[in-house]
Amino acid sequence: MASKSNPYTKPEASRELLEIKEAAAKVPVDIPALSISEISDNYTKQEGTISSALFVIVSGGIKRERLYFNRIADMSFFPRIRLMFVAEIRETGENGLSPGKMYQEALNIKKSFVENSTTDKDDNISLVADVDDFMAELLEIKPLCIAENLKLFISNSCFEVWLYYGQLSIKPTDFVIPTDSTKISSAFKTYLGNKVVGGVNPINAIFDLEIAIKNAEANYEEDENGIPCLFSSNLYVLGKEILKLIQDELVKEKESKASKKEQYTKK
Repeated sequence: MASKSNPYTKPEASRELLEIKEAAAKVPVDIPALSISEISDNYTKQEGTISSALFVIVSGGIKRERLYFNRIADMSFFPRIRLMFVAEIRETGENGLSPGKMYQEALNIKKSFVENSTTDKDDNISLVADVDDFMAELLEIKPLCIAENLKLFISNSCFEVWLYYGQLSIKPTDFVIPTDSTKISSAFKTYLGNKVVGGVNPINAIFDLEIAIKNAEANYEEDENGIPCLFSSNLYVLGKEILKLIQDELVKEKESKASKKEQYTKK
């Protein structure tokens, strides 16, 4: 179990490591994890015919999550959205943040925006967290996020649950839940890699956004504390906000891919 004093490292399956290495080699754009000052310095309101909304994603994951959100951050595809991904404390070099440290980073970013007059009603600072073995920390920061108007999105047990719903419409019935709760995330990652032929490439998963929203919402349950139950993710809420800004481009890109595939099969 990761301690609060040490960098947070998620347990993961060996299969996932190979998938991430292969995906990273194909990533079209790399948005580095940014420090608070860099976000403030680089962010200025867009002017002109296309207005864009800023999404700052503070995440506990630095692999699949980063690849997934980097794809959305590619402005050449999605000009109406500006997305910055933060998964490390640049001053200390610590990465893979625990929920408590994610909250502190998000709070610091918010304060920095206020001080630099870069806040806007369309801007979003979101925490994207996994339950893993951090339930106590999530329960601690949940009311704090509400008080500070920071959006908290949780997948139980891991981000891969969100990717799962981009492919499948019902909760997994054949997943064997480990008796050791700290091993659920690692086991689910392996499960997803075996369940979906070829695994789920987080870079291309954005094209399944509408499906993921529909399936995740249909299967969503939360406990008495407002935390998603196992196999639930409220990332569909964030997904809806993002989809409004990139839907047209997604449709065009899907049509382009389908056309290229059709031309290829005719050869």
